Amino acid sequence: MTSKFLNYELFALTPVELKQRQSHGNVNYMDLDYVNNPIPQMPRSDFFKHGDIAVTKNNRFSYVPAHTHSFIELNYMYAGTCTQYINGEKVTLHQHNLILMDKDIVQQIESTGSNDILINILLKNDSTMNQLFDYIAVSTNEITQFLYNASHINTLHNNFILFDLTHQEVAINLVESLIIKGLTKSRQRNKSMACCYLH
Repeated sequence: MTSKFLNYELFALTPVELKQRQSHGNVNYMDLDYVNNPIPQMPRSDFFKHGDIAVTKNNRFSYVPAHTHSFIELNYMYAGTCTQYINGEKVTLHQHNLILMDKDIVQQIESTGSNDILINILLKNDSTMNQLFDYIAVSTNEITQFLYNASHINTLHNNFILFDLTHQEVAINLVESLIIKGLTKSRQRNKSMACCYLH
């Protein structure tokens, strides 16, 4: 699925990208305290101001230092490639690759260039995921088992799964539809995104 809207939105330079391209370095726009905590946790409040699912673009022209999350994150490689380290393990994403990461993993991303578009899809809390189990059984496959584990407190949260969607047109359309919904400013945005996610 190629969308003129997506291409326009995702390849446009953000203010952070402009600064990073000019300085050839990372802009700490979230004011994370790397001195007292070399692997800080990303603040939830910066992402979920408009609902339980957030869609953001990874800012290009810099590396992303090691960090953790208190929420589940999916990274979708819309275009180009990028190399990440997940709990120290090197993972290279190519176009239409999707990585599903549990809470508390340590993630760092190597520098990306102008043609490397990485999208972050963030799930705020356990109730967002638990809705999924109203529709499908936990034991259906490794993905539902992963999400079930991620939604429970007393389990180890350090897993990730990598998917290649290259020849999965339905999956690509679903993910990119979710991204479009996440980038629009409609008042129905969050409800529509939840429908995409649950189906």
